[in-house]
Amino acid sequence: MSKARQPFTIDCKDKDLQVFELNIVEHHPELKQLKIGGKLSYEHPQFHELSIKVNDMPGNSKPYCIFAMNLFGLDDIEEYYWECQTLLERPISQLVKNDSLELSVRAEMHRIMHTIEFRHPYNNEVTLMARELVELVEHCCYAWDNWLFTVLKAQIGNEEAMFTPELLTEILDKCSYVADQLVLLSKLPVMNTGAFEEFRPNQKYALLAKSLLQLYQDTIVSHVQCLVDDLQSELLTTMGYEKLLRIDTKRYVDMVLYYELSKRAAELEMEHTGIKYEREVELKSPNAFIYTRLHGGYKASDIRATYRWLFIKAWLYSWLKVNAVSANKAAEEIAKNDSFFYLDKVSRKVGNDGVVESDDECYARRQKQLNSEFSKWKKYDGLFAYISDSLFSKSRNAYEKSQQSK
Repeated sequence: MSKARQPFTIDCKDKDLQVFELNIVEHHPELKQLKIGGKLSYEHPQFHELSIKVNDMPGNSKPYCIFAMNLFGLDDIEEYYWECQTLLERPISQLVKNDSLELSVRAEMHRIMHTIEFRHPYNNEVTLMARELVELVEHCCYAWDNWLFTVLKAQIGNEEAMFTPELLTEILDKCSYVADQLVLLSKLPVMNTGAFEEFRPNQKYALLAKSLLQLYQDTIVSHVQCLVDDLQSELLTTMGYEKLLRIDTKRYVDMVLYYELSKRAAELEMEHTGIKYEREVELKSPNAFIYTRLHGGYKASDIRATYRWLFIKAWLYSWLKVNAVSANKAAEEIAKNDSFFYLDKVSRKVGNDGVVESDDECYARRQKQLNSEFSKWKKYDGLFAYISDSLFSKSRNAYEKSQQSK
């Protein structure tokens, strides 16, 4: 009599599960909520039901992923917004070929900003460009407030502040508004006077954006300090809290603001020329930037896929505890759920003959891929586990390659 096939299982001490917990859950606010009573997230009895419903799946390809945002360190954010600023100033560098031209452009910009009045297209009120930029800078500063309160609250409780989807939405709304208003202002007749008449739309926008960022950098430090001082005074009065509050936090607002401004500049260039120029350095979303940076320059898309496999393994560990099935049956279950395939550019592939695959064909293709992956997990006999070792190898190889190119 043949021996009955054993159900597919994943060891609770599997190194991939540990890497999932340390590298993903600890930086993902929604998944971290599943850690109850000191237990690991994937040991939550409903992990397989709740984890698949989170808004930001690990490794997704959206420009802003809350998990990816929490991976940023202080130095990472500074590197990112300097990269964005370089790209944002590219249209200006095409104008300013020497010191004489730079002085001429600055003088013309100062004249437009401070001396030419115009009626705002929204309320028809007479205004100046400088006044409009000051108001937009205020929006940028206010975008800091709730994140700062979160940081200070965590500091008082000796905890670590975590960036949440709600904070991201608020910051993104304000920064998107600022970027859109700059586009509107850059297209007004006032920006089409004097030497500016010959400038391209993206160049006018870049000049406005640079002026706004200079004002913002001059203003934000005092805004933050005033907010901290007010809170410090309130805590002393209401709670007798005397410990000095310190701000050494991730500049998420700067990161989002610079990306939104740079993105609008690229869109204006495309709108004007109808061509997407290939550049040596292209604008990366915060999501793509941090995955690439943390893994030694390796392609962000490959790192995303590895994070997705870590999530699938953790989900499967939880699901298999209440479903004693074979690996093939588990693959069939996952294959039919589009939620696991959030990295696919299209949910159904199109063949060379132009025919879209049926649901059954799609599920069969996915099931085959999953079974192949499960087999690799089982056969792996290295120091870690198959997925985590793949992640570490990609990082190591990319780092070594970057060193060789120096």
